[in-house]
Amino acid sequence: MSEHCHLDFIFSPAPIEAGFGEHQLPQNDHIRWMSVKTFRPFGEKIGLIQRGLVSYMIHNHPDAVIIFANPRYLSYWFVLLAGKFLNIPIYSRGHGLYKKEKISLFYRIMYGSMIQLSKKYLCYTDSVKDSLLPLVKDPNKLAVDYNTLYNNYPVYPQEKTGQEKGIFFIGRLRPRCGIEELIASIQSLREDSLLEIDLHIIGDGILGEWVRKQVKAYPWIFYHGMVYTDREIQTISRNCRCGVFPGDAGLSVVHMMSLSLPPLTHDTMYTHMGPEPSYIQPGVNGWFYGPSSPSKTLSEAISVLIMLTPENMKKFQKNAFDTFQNLSMPPFHERLWALIDY
Repeated sequence: MSEHCHLDFIFSPAPIEAGFGEHQLPQNDHIRWMSVKTFRPFGEKIGLIQRGLVSYMIHNHPDAVIIFANPRYLSYWFVLLAGKFLNIPIYSRGHGLYKKEKISLFYRIMYGSMIQLSKKYLCYTDSVKDSLLPLVKDPNKLAVDYNTLYNNYPVYPQEKTGQEKGIFFIGRLRPRCGIEELIASIQSLREDSLLEIDLHIIGDGILGEWVRKQVKAYPWIFYHGMVYTDREIQTISRNCRCGVFPGDAGLSVVHMMSLSLPPLTHDTMYTHMGPEPSYIQPGVNGWFYGPSSPSKTLSEAISVLIMLTPENMKKFQKNAFDTFQNLSMPPFHERLWALIDY
């Protein structure tokens, strides 16, 4: 987007133990990075404040503001109100209400207010837009930018054989990621069904030390730790036939698709970390397991996809990559820029 305008990024660094790692921030004459503190006067769940956002708006008067729509942040509401007073269009961007199995009157009023105070609400996926449509009179207040990621080193379907025996996990090793269940399921399948399955894990976080201990017990686990270069991830993924994120997933499923790895995750959509698992078309470019799916357990689902013929697996691998390509054209930044009108 810096090809079209000057960009100011205001952010609060994530704690190291969160598993995000350290990234090199891109630098050019059109980008400015500003790190601010987040205060938690009322605890971790409500009333959080990113310092200096309204002050920035007053002194710099940007042409537009894109902000993550987290209603737990008081500073988000301050930005919405400041946008009205300063005549600065605010583009709220977020998950909407897809995580809510039942939407209370309180949430209807709250999200209706968020949308009303915003120039537009930018939805990660179609499922996010669907969750918000009942709250708006003007559907044009909602736009979908199809959240995705960039991968400079993808794996193309023609590079896959469909005979790979590895399972690929990528993401933060955090509570609710499901890595414990994944290791237990593969160990059970290796012992009971004599299936030769390797597990390649990329990521770190709170559960990183626990995973390191499992590597000593199970030689079929290859723990690569915190790898953030696309080329290294590409190389590691070549050993794998599919991706599995048994817990609450997000962009990890898109990353898997970019490597021609059809993803498997659970089917309880409203508990996922992000709405990106909605990109999965079960039986086409990936799979679900759980109460609403043919495979009820993770072990059952993995055994089914491991037994697929190379020809069938290659079809899944191609469809997964095709989904990633559809999300990448036009590039995400161009889609986002096209939605900003000021």
